[in-house]
Amino acid sequence: MKVQTFLAPAGGNLMQLMLSSLPMLGVLIYFLYSATIRPSKPVYNIPEDLDDDAEIQRYINETGALVPLYQMVYIFLGFFVMWSILAVYIMVFVPKRRRLVESYLNSSEVERVVGDVYYKPTGSRCHMTDYAYAVYAHRRREGCLIQKRVRTYQPYTREKVAILVLKGKPYSGQAKDDIDLDIQSYSGDRDKTNHASCYSVAWVIFTLLSSIYIMLQMDKIDDAFEEQANIWRVFFGTILIATPILAIGGNLLRWRLHYNWVVNRGETVRDEKLTPTSKEKAFTRLKEEDSEISTCLSDTCVGQELSYDNQDSLEKGMKNDPMTHYVSIT
Repeated sequence: MKVQTFLAPAGGNLMQLMLSSLPMLGVLIYFLYSATIRPSKPVYNIPEDLDDDAEIQRYINETGALVPLYQMVYIFLGFFVMWSILAVYIMVFVPKRRRLVESYLNSSEVERVVGDVYYKPTGSRCHMTDYAYAVYAHRRREGCLIQKRVRTYQPYTREKVAILVLKGKPYSGQAKDDIDLDIQSYSGDRDKTNHASCYSVAWVIFTLLSSIYIMLQMDKIDDAFEEQANIWRVFFGTILIATPILAIGGNLLRWRLHYNWVVNRGETVRDEKLTPTSKEKAFTRLKEEDSEISTCLSDTCVGQELSYDNQDSLEKGMKNDPMTHYVSIT
């Protein structure tokens, strides 16, 4: 099964990142060239004793239209902030997320229960990942179930699958199959992640040094339209205030929201609200909405790779009451 992800990208995304940034690089290199030759432009070399308006206009016409240097600095600083956010995301958010996913395979910190994963397509092309609802037994409240939205790599409904729950965090349930596929999606791409982080850092250094270079070029010319007085304040404000808030603070906030969604988000449902009859109707409706993969909902396709000690007793209980499979197996 080919797994395509966004937070843990599959092979080829590094090359896509590099190719997509080439047009930006071309424009920025042109700006650097323009800033380099700016002091030699005729308009900046008008003799001080020249008072002929026609001759001065000729110098201006020979120079042509110019992009103000301070606007170039703003553009470079904008890219500096963007690439800083991406670099911190790759070097901080992605490793934290992967460690969280891998913690589900630590048997000393995980409890295993049996539950269902209900998938329903969003119908939107804006979503780059698939989501489903996991339903499993609440370990601390008798007769209660937990229902939560989870990320899934298998776009179909599954019943009687292993759900991994972090100890002391009852709302952290994740389907074991999805955890395995998530780890598989990036296990061979760690070098590419390192390359992507190095590429992002290279862009950060390039845009930072280029901004400084253009500001130094501004000091070589006398232009009333250039904002020499304010440009250094804008530069230090961007580097020392805006970038740390957006890159570091923004990614840390995003991580806290993601961690809370994975570990703490969910709702408790009583058994009476999820009766076998209502579950069967909901399950049938989901199969009708996703008829293309309805064959994968049979017992021959779902959960065949799972193994646990008391599977026979669970299957025996399921024949009498479909709700009995919401039990702990560890």
